[in-house]
Amino acid sequence: MKQRFSGRNHQRGTALNISEYWWEAEDLTISEAVLLTEIERLGKYGDCVESNAYFAEFMGLSKSRASEFIGRLKEKGYIKTQYGTDTNGINYRIIRLTR
Repeated sequence: MKQRFSGRNHQRGTALNISEYWWEAEDLTISEAVLLTEIERLGKYGDCVESNAYFAEFMGLSKSRASEFIGRLKEKGYIKTQYGTDTNGINYRIIRLTR
C-alpha cells in the first residue's frame, strides 16, 4: 500500500482541519478542499511556493494531476498564482488564497 506524504513540517498524527467554508462549498471536490487546506497551511507565515511535485507527493497523485487541481482552483477563483525568476535564475510560483 502506498504511503501518503504528510508534507514538510507536518507532524505525523496531526489532522488537516478543512475550513467549513471549503467543506460546504458545492463547487469544490474533497480533494480540492484538502489542497486548499495545505496551501493555506504552507502560506500561513508567508507565500506558498511549493511545486506541483510537492502537491503530487502530498496527495498521492501524478504531477500533471496536481497541476490540473491547481488550474481548477485558479479557474474557480479560490487561488491566484504569480510567476517569477529569482536572482539565481530559478523559476518559482507563488500561490495565494483569494477566498
